Amino acid sequence: MRIRRAALGLVVPALLATCSEPPAGPGASGPARIAIQAVAPPSLAQFATTILTVDSVQASLIRGGRQIPETLATRTVPFGANSSTINVSFNLAIDSAETLTVDLEYRTITGLRLWSASSQVVVRPGSQASTPPLVPSYSGPGGNVASIAISPATGTVVAGNTLPFTVTALDIQGAPVDSFYLSWSATTGSVNALGVFQAPNSTGQVQIWAKTPNDVADTVAVTVLAAGASPLTGTVLDGSTQAVLANVAIEVRDATNALVASATTAADGSFTTGPLAPGVYTVTASLNGFVTATLFDALLGGGVPITVQPIPLVPSSTQLGDLSGKVKDATTGDSVVGAVVELRAGVNAITGSPIATTTTDTGGNYSFVRQAAGTYTVLANIPGFTPGSRTSVVLGGQSSLGQDVSLSPIGTEQVRIVLTWGASPFDLDAHLTGPSTLGGRFHIYYANQGSLTSDPFAAIDLDDTDSFGPETTTISSQSPGTYRFSVHDFSNALANPSSALAASGAKVDLYIMGALVRSFFVPNQPGTLWTVFTLSGTTVTPVNTMSYVTDETTIPIVAAGTESSSDGPVIERDLARHPK
Repeated sequence: MRIRRAALGLVVPALLATCSEPPAGPGASGPARIAIQAVAPPSLAQFATTILTVDSVQASLIRGGRQIPETLATRTVPFGANSSTINVSFNLAIDSAETLTVDLEYRTITGLRLWSASSQVVVRPGSQASTPPLVPSYSGPGGNVASIAISPATGTVVAGNTLPFTVTALDIQGAPVDSFYLSWSATTGSVNALGVFQAPNSTGQVQIWAKTPNDVADTVAVTVLAAGASPLTGTVLDGSTQAVLANVAIEVRDATNALVASATTAADGSFTTGPLAPGVYTVTASLNGFVTATLFDALLGGGVPITVQPIPLVPSSTQLGDLSGKVKDATTGDSVVGAVVELRAGVNAITGSPIATTTTDTGGNYSFVRQAAGTYTVLANIPGFTPGSRTSVVLGGQSSLGQDVSLSPIGTEQVRIVLTWGASPFDLDAHLTGPSTLGGRFHIYYANQGSLTSDPFAAIDLDDTDSFGPETTTISSQSPGTYRFSVHDFSNALANPSSALAASGAKVDLYIMGALVRSFFVPNQPGTLWTVFTLSGTTVTPVNTMSYVTDETTIPIVAAGTESSSDGPVIERDLARHPK
């Protein structure tokens, strides 16, 4: 493959014609005869993206070496397709013995030189001299390449998928070489002439090589993951201002603490890794001037990008700070008295010994005082409720207020979905659609709160319009079919584009039979409708996509017994019918 800031290519067949110049005729005065022999160059077929053949070989006799060259004779002979050697001869009148240089150039029909060979030969008047068989060396585009580097230097790809690579080349002085050829190879799978790796269907490590015609090479290792691998995405925020943080170093480690991925946050504070095998990971974020924070037990699987909880970083400080909040019933918003509240360092840190422990007072309030600046998890427990947690920060010399935790009461319900978010936007709404026992699909939301004792056997508790939540949706009895849960940004329903929902810190906790089975975090993408997941029985499928709900004319008719791939149109129709 030839690279000129983009890939081009040539093919040269490894066949040389046999041809010669006739010997000197009778009566020549003191001629010297020089016979030149050469062998075929290696094939360039592996470097090809387009077909190119060597059309001719130019032979030259040069006096004076390379410093003050004088070309005594030149001839060009056809490059035959059926021979692997070439013979060219010259008759040259000379007065005394001397050393000459023989040069060969293997050229295309357009005159592009691909290969060359050179040798010195001593010639004497009236005698014949011959060269040993000359072996050509590559001297075409990129013949001055001294080193190459494949990018990315490592990679991961899901079995059967593709991963593109690029190559940069430098000459011996370290200057970039713009035009060169490459060949690619892999231990398993395949790599095309443009550097696109097609992963095999099996998992494991694959070694990939790139090589130039002058044998300069580089190699990288690629991990092929099983189907179901998915990228991990997230956002890092300034815990003191909620502004996004760029250039944060991200490290992802697996259950053995091995580093499996790294990234750097972009200008919008977001990061995305390559695909990772299903499993549990820890994510560490670090930036100069801030306290490093680690997110624990990030769960990956399902083959779709997983957005982890936003990671707030706190400015470094030697001062201590306080944090406080309230523990609430997720279904009523009432205070929970006597809950045990634990504090641990990190995000989603819900196991291990706590740093501090307290109990909520008669108003459901708790507080932790004189704590080091950093990022923490607050975990609340009390009999009759499923444990609940939240990420909180301690700012040096300050008090962090409103760090509320919502607890889901344990009851006879099959499914409970709890939506919480930050101070802005004021009004996020929970929407649940699913199969109705009466046919078609139901839609429960603020204007149609449903029922737990009759169709659709699902209900939403209240419409929270002043930030934070919780808004809780309960399914008392599931019907066969797909349930779909979405979150709509009502405050910015008419905005397009809008990133308010992405910046809201929205979190959805899914409980099945009283146990927390999954937490979802809003992705850092524009949109006013977050389609979170689908549920069929106990099978949870993350969706995690963002879209807009603005145009009522796009609403299709949902026939009885059918299920659309997205309930956005249904939500849009009902919002238009029932504005707040």
